[in-house]
Amino acid sequence: MRGTRVLRRPRAAVAAGVIALGLGFTPSAWATSVTGVSLTPNTFVSATSATWGITFAPSSSGALVTGNTVDVTFPTGFTFSGLTAAFVSGFTSCATPTPVLNGHTVIVPLTGAGCSLGANTPAALTISGISAAASQYSRFGFSVTTYADSTFTSPIDGSGANPPTFIDILASVTYSTHASDNSLATGTAPTDPSQPYSTVISPTVTVLGNVGGTPLTLSGHTFAGWCTTNNAADPTLCTGTHYDAGDTFTIAANTTLYSQWTGGLLTPTTPSVSNLPSSGTYGGGFTASVNTNGDGTKSVTSNSTGVCTVSGFTVTYVGVGTCSLTAHVGVGSTYNFANGTAQTFAVGQAAASTPAISNLPSSGTYGGGFTASVSTSGDGTTSVTSSSTGVCTVSGSAVSYVGVGTCSLTAHVAAGTDYSSANGNAQTFSVNQATPTVPSISNVPSSGSYGGSFTATVSTNGDGSTSITALDGRLHRVGVGRRVRRGWNVLTHGPRGRGHELRRG
Repeated sequence: MRGTRVLRRPRAAVAAGVIALGLGFTPSAWATSVTGVSLTPNTFVSATSATWGITFAPSSSGALVTGNTVDVTFPTGFTFSGLTAAFVSGFTSCATPTPVLNGHTVIVPLTGAGCSLGANTPAALTISGISAAASQYSRFGFSVTTYADSTFTSPIDGSGANPPTFIDILASVTYSTHASDNSLATGTAPTDPSQPYSTVISPTVTVLGNVGGTPLTLSGHTFAGWCTTNNAADPTLCTGTHYDAGDTFTIAANTTLYSQWTGGLLTPTTPSVSNLPSSGTYGGGFTASVNTNGDGTKSVTSNSTGVCTVSGFTVTYVGVGTCSLTAHVGVGSTYNFANGTAQTFAVGQAAASTPAISNLPSSGTYGGGFTASVSTSGDGTTSVTSSSTGVCTVSGSAVSYVGVGTCSLTAHVAAGTDYSSANGNAQTFSVNQATPTVPSISNVPSSGSYGGSFTATVSTNGDGSTSITALDGRLHRVGVGRRVRRGWNVLTHGPRGRGHELRRG
């Protein structure tokens, strides 16, 4: 039964083995020949609003699901009115379909949750509301003058030796600009009004000229037809089949024709950064040189701006990691533009400047201290350590003077994001004795009697030996722990100690 074909299409995604077509059709390469077609009623007197019964089976990879369709295309001469359709067998969980007419193609959608038709599963459906003049039926291999089985030259029910084939694949022609001039060509490519083409019934394509809404143009070039291959480097080169306007070819699948040109620019050598370093250090950089025979403007771009940036040809290392650069050359008077490939190298941490305590005092006093500040270019955590813990100790950045002598401190910085670790040099200063509080007799009585006495106690924060002297000359009779005679004036002393100097009361 030549002239009638069954097609199937996914509504959105195109599965493996499916050919995408124009006009929304997506016939399937899975499709197998229809195994049988019947017509009810069995009379061709008027053939008005006849019901067609069609049976077929998808191939092993051709399962259908919700969103797919079964498309049946009838030849010219058939008319359609009041179309209805029904799934007879093979289909699972499918809702009653509502057929849609597109030209002479009846599109029967698969709808309903879980609707499907398994691979290799025999299926049957009916389509009603199709009419035709009796003369049309002679195209399907039987006599219309005396209806009887013996007159079928190829029985329409598929029981004969050569059952008819109803599968047809539609194909489209796409006109496109050449890959190498996509960014330079202007205008629009033409669209073939005759597509999609039937690869069984009408497979001959007549090639169009440069007749888009706005004809294609390419600076310095003349349009020279179309090519079946897309040479990405040279729009004047065709390594496939070349077609001029008016040429014809037989289409078997979707075909793209690419614009071809004569004259124009030469293709330059691929630009590259010729002085790419093997590695770099954070904070550094270099001036890039681009190597190509192109005569256009050369440039370099960064593909990793968190690690390296480019201004003109100056490359600056702004982070640690992999620096990726690409060289370019623009359109010149003789050569076309070209882009290089990414070139990479590692950028490592820089050495931090020697850390130092920026606010180191010139001297200190026992019991005091200060908060140290560390100066360095490093971006890690800073710290301070003491190598003279008997004189000064460190907690965090707080330095405390715990003895008298030389305080020795060293600043440090740990490894950070962009800088490595570093240790400073020992920095020293003197810690001197503190001045004690004025010593005094803490238990001096308010009065006394001649011949009496008391044992004096000296109060001070000084850490030396304490003593008492009399101011009336009889010093030999006064001392710490000695009795003081009535009527004497006394002077207390705090002798020099470890952390405090001598202080008189």
